[in-house]
Order: sequence, then C-alpha cells, then structure tokens
Amino acid sequence: MKTVSELVIAKWIESLTDEDRARMEEAARRVCGFIIKVKEVVDAAVDAGVKATLKANTDHDRAVLLRLYRQRHSWKTADLPRLNTYRLNKAAHRRVASLKESTRLGRGSTLPYQSLLQQLSEAGQYFAALHDPNTPGHKRVGMLKRHKSWWPQFIEMTYRGEYERLKKIGGAAPHEEAERAVAEAFFTSMSSVRRNCVMVRNDPASLYSLSQPITVAEFEMWKQSGQLPQHEQEHS
Repeated sequence: MKTVSELVIAKWIESLTDEDRARMEEAARRVCGFIIKVKEVVDAAVDAGVKATLKANTDHDRAVLLRLYRQRHSWKTADLPRLNTYRLNKAAHRRVASLKESTRLGRGSTLPYQSLLQQLSEAGQYFAALHDPNTPGHKRVGMLKRHKSWWPQFIEMTYRGEYERLKKIGGAAPHEEAERAVAEAFFTSMSSVRRNCVMVRNDPASLYSLSQPITVAEFEMWKQSGQLPQHEQEHS
C-alpha cells in the first residue's frame, strides 16, 4: 500500500501538463549533465595529481641514482649495505660485485636510499625541531651545522652584526673580537668563522640575498627560543 506522501506525489504528477513535464525533464537533464561535468573535472584533477606524483617520484629516483653513480669511484666496502637499498642498473651491480672482492676499506660515504616522501617527511621534522623552543641550544646549533648553506650564512650574518655593534661602541679591534665572540657562540674556531664568511661573500648568489645582520646576543636568543629577531625594514 502506498503511503500518503506517495499518493500526493502521484496525484501531483498526473496533474502536470505536457509542458510542465518537458520543463522538468530538461531541468533533470541539466542537473545530470552538471553532475557528470563535475565528476569529469574531479576525475581529471585526481588523474593529474596522480600523474604529477608519479613524475615527481620518477624524477627524484633518477636524480638520486645519477648522484650515486657519479660517486661510484669513491665507493668502499663499508658502502655495500647502503648501496643494496637502491635499484641499481647492471653496470652498478657489476661494480658492487667487484667491490665485495676488493679491500677498499674506509667509513664509506654513501647514504641509504630515501623515497621522496621520506625525504619530505624528514625535512619537515628537521625544520620543526630547528624552530621548536623546546630544542636545547647546543642541539639547535648542531642541527644548523647540518644545513650546508644556512650554516655559513648564519655565521656571516652574525659576524656582520657583531662587528657593526662593536664598531659603533668603539671597541678595540672589533674585527678580532667579533670573530672570537661568533666562534664561541657557534662552538667553532675563529679560522672557521673567517673561512665561512669568505665563502658567503665570494658566492655570487649571496651578493643579492645577504640576510639581515644579527648580534651574538640575538643569536644566543635564537639558540634558546628558535626565533630570530624581527628587524624593522628600512625605507629609503
């Protein structure tokens, strides 16, 4: 037995004119067409995303293997466990086989294979810990040293800021005092401070991207908090 609502709807449909029914069918076709178009767009976006992800993974693996093959002449027996984590080509497999019979001792320099997702995850964890206020100061400096470009840049901008501070207050030998203070703050030597400053200043890419200078005191604050000071932008 039909419900009251079903009976009402049936009576309403019977009362519709041919023109009303045609309009309803046209509206239904439009709605159906819209839904199909939306599905096509979503499917295309998903398909493009999958293809982009696959391409990124492929490009990543190619770059990783190319870098690995360029270092093949420095492979040592200690590298064997890490080399076995890669999908090597035939030539590399032959070199690995000969390496097993060789006496090339040493610590090895090959890193184990990491997928793109693993690298991104590790990078996210690294930056989160680097800026986490709960990270101990000495550990934060150690993490900074692992970043091959940030380490010299931090040293140079801290030396520049400390040198300017000492020069303004008229300190004796500001150049040497700034080097000593920066070396102590970074747990390194004065010669390392000089070497890293020269490296940054001789890098053409750094000429247009030198960071705002900070003092040793400000760097010490960063070591404890993970936050750099917010300098006001100078306006000409």
